[in-house]
Amino acid sequence: MNSTIQHCRKAFTLIELLVVISIIALLIGILLPALGAARETAKSISCLSNVRQIGLAMYTYTGNYKNFYTPLKSPWQDNSRKWSGLLAAGGYLSSPEFFDCPSLDSYGTYSVLEDADIDNPYHSGWFDAEYGLNWRNIGTRLNYFQNNGENIDDFWTVVPSFVPGQGGTVNETRTPRVDDIDKPTQTVLLADSYCPAWRLVQEESGIYLIDDFYSYGVASGKADARHNDGCNVAWADGHGTKVGANRDDVVPTQRKYSAYADHALGERNSPNSKWFAEYN
Repeated sequence: MNSTIQHCRKAFTLIELLVVISIIALLIGILLPALGAARETAKSISCLSNVRQIGLAMYTYTGNYKNFYTPLKSPWQDNSRKWSGLLAAGGYLSSPEFFDCPSLDSYGTYSVLEDADIDNPYHSGWFDAEYGLNWRNIGTRLNYFQNNGENIDDFWTVVPSFVPGQGGTVNETRTPRVDDIDKPTQTVLLADSYCPAWRLVQEESGIYLIDDFYSYGVASGKADARHNDGCNVAWADGHGTKVGANRDDVVPTQRKYSAYADHALGERNSPNSKWFAEYN
């Protein structure tokens, strides 16, 4: 007698399908933020590597220039070599990519960093370096100049022009020496930078300088806590670290929410400020 074995396949019910879809959606909701955070952590680590490389390059530069830091710009005029271009053209860094933070996506009309000429420190692209120099204390002696009677000799010196095609004399910015800094491990050399005014109008770019005080929405360079509310910093002795902040918006609405908070970098007149280079 022949027997027939019948195989039955039971289809999923609509409720079962909905349960499965819900579980998948829940897992995606859990995993996507974690993946995004992991990507940002990787970008922050890559950025910190840039910052450390630039800090080391700056320290090497000082060894070749009688321990003086690079000026913010040289000479003190519109057609000038920016500090970022000086390091690159001097062979201390091999590419504009060292000044390109992976977490800052430049867009709009401002940024031309990627076009910066490695052999030309006068190229306008160096203005858009995505790390800014502590310009009032390291890139110049402006704070020292203002706090000690405003003797112009403390700010610049007049030298014969070295600008191609320009005769006469130029004003060359004076900077402190490494040995001048009282607390080099606690004095900001450079940090992640941005321009609040540009960001507020949906333009984004780095800028080659940062102020040592908080202000909202200004057209100037500020330290930017863009790495999971952290700001990558190179210090005056050349080492680099990440400093935590509690940012409340992409343009912080108050100092306490910015990289200038007292528990972070402070500002020049705040307790435990990390900005003012107290000269020995």
